[in-house]
Amino acid sequence: MPLERWLYTVPLRLRSLFRRERVEQELEEELQYHLERKMEEYAAQGLTPEQARQAALRAMDRLAQDKEECRDARGVNAIDNTVRDLRYSLRVLAKSPAFTVVAVLTLALAIGANAVVFGVLNSADSAPAECAAAGEPLRPRARALVCRRNLSQLQRPARSQPQL
Repeated sequence: MPLERWLYTVPLRLRSLFRRERVEQELEEELQYHLERKMEEYAAQGLTPEQARQAALRAMDRLAQDKEECRDARGVNAIDNTVRDLRYSLRVLAKSPAFTVVAVLTLALAIGANAVVFGVLNSADSAPAECAAAGEPLRPRARALVCRRNLSQLQRPARSQPQL
């Protein structure tokens, strides 16, 4: 996205995020304006004010969908939904403190065990590899490590073996 576009959209999204009530009110006012223009259009065609209002509402029957599309175009629904989900999660966890304690302890133990296992495997894997002498062939081991002396031989291009 070009810089100019970012400079235009970021303030609008921040405004939509932090001043939601004002933005919703502006959206409502704008859609109300369009509804009134539609009513005036039908009244100019000779309908009574009530008939013009009904016809305008029928013409703009997607009013709720239009509002939702405008909200989606702002690009902050994902953040708004995440905040709502977090609030709900905190309310549920606050209602059952025993479950909260068990869940937090379980996560703490799992993360700790994962860190210990990773640390042990990482230290075992980073031990220097034992190398055979330069002229001896490599034998397969449990860990397939290659020493630096033999690495140059493995990096050379393969040649065909005519006697095979």
